[in-house]
Order: sequence, then C-alpha cells, then structure tokens
Amino acid sequence: APPEDAPAAAAPPTDELGGLSLAEPEGAPPPKLFIGNLSWSVTSEELEEYLSQAGRVTSCEVKRNYNGQSKGFALATFADAASAENAIAMLHDVEMQGRRLIVRVDSPPEDRPFRGGPGRGRGREYGDVGGRGRGRGPRRDDVEVAPCERVFCGNLPFATTQRDFEAIFAQAGATYAKLVTDDAGQSKGYGIVGFATVDQAADAIHKFNNLNVDGRPMRCKFDARPPK
Repeated sequence: APPEDAPAAAAPPTDELGGLSLAEPEGAPPPKLFIGNLSWSVTSEELEEYLSQAGRVTSCEVKRNYNGQSKGFALATFADAASAENAIAMLHDVEMQGRRLIVRVDSPPEDRPFRGGPGRGRGREYGDVGGRGRGRGPRRDDVEVAPCERVFCGNLPFATTQRDFEAIFAQAGATYAKLVTDDAGQSKGYGIVGFATVDQAADAIHKFNNLNVDGRPMRCKFDARPPK
C-alpha cells in the first residue's frame, strides 16, 4: 500500500458539467474558441475588442469568403485557459449586434469521411450520391422523398469546410451538420443536416434553400438516404 502521505493521483480537470475543461498541461498550445452566429458586419477588430472583456485575446479572425464577405464565424485564441473559459461563461448566447453568439471550444472536424450506401447511378449534380456503378440510376431530384428529420444540402462550393457548413446552421436547431468529404478531406459538394423533428427540418428547407454560399445557391431538400 502507498504511504499515508503519498499524494493522490490527479484526476483530469473537469468543468461543472462533468466534461473535460480547457485546462492544458504546461507547454500545450493556447486555447482557441469558435465564435459563431456573427452579424455579417462584425469585423475582426470589433470582435477582438468585444471578447477582451473576458480576458486577453492574442488573435481573432472573422473568416471570409473569396469576395471578402463574412462567413458568420470567427476563431479566437486566448492567452490562457482561464480567459477562454471565462469567455464561454460570459458571452455564449449573449447578443452582439442583434445576434446571439455561439461561443465554444474550437474542435477540428472528424477525419473520417461520411459513407453512403452503394448505389447504381453516378450522382451527377450532388457529388458521389449514387455510388460508383455505371448505370443511370435516378438522380436525387427525380425521387419523391418522404418528409424526415434529415436535410440534404447540395450544390455547395468545393472550398466549403466543415466549419463553414456548421456555421450556416448554427441557430437553426440542428442536432448535427456533416459536410461529406472524400478520403483526402475534400468536400464532395454536399452535406447532411439532422434535426429533432420533421417540422424543424421543413422550416430549415424553407429558410435555407437557394441560400447563396460563396456564389452558389445551396439546394436543400429532405434526405433520401436512410439514416445510419
């Protein structure tokens, strides 16, 4: 048995919800936060000043498309974990320029690509929807789809990233938003968004169909692919 005065093994730091906190071992990179649902007019400088009320910000960048238009989200790096945690506690769901911010720890998208089932067609408009067969199976446009909790979003620019895609649906009540990519992580030009109810999915289709995403109208409809 260990001696009575031996120090107990340190447990991993947790937040009040039981999840891992931002506390990092010495030498770890500074904490980075995702700031979503930004007003289109917010600049990097304005956002950095706003975030500074929670702690010292070392960098802040509002992400923009090739035309210089805001994508509606930013990445901000803080000097230490305490400042980043304070920013989440103080500023998440707080209104800035008419929109409620989403403030959370930035996490990279999963490396594994989304895999659909085998199909007969070649999936012309929306990427590799129909599989790799040589047949001319029906396109997704030609198939009547029953209303469901999933929304298929196509005609996305191939430069769209997972973060870009998530940011579009940040305040739409989505349970997940997954950009479909190939093995190299390159977008296939479409994604799937899940909702808790069919009504929420229908509302999202009404709101986001034909939304201009970096110069291309996004096509939204109920997803024909059965859920995994």
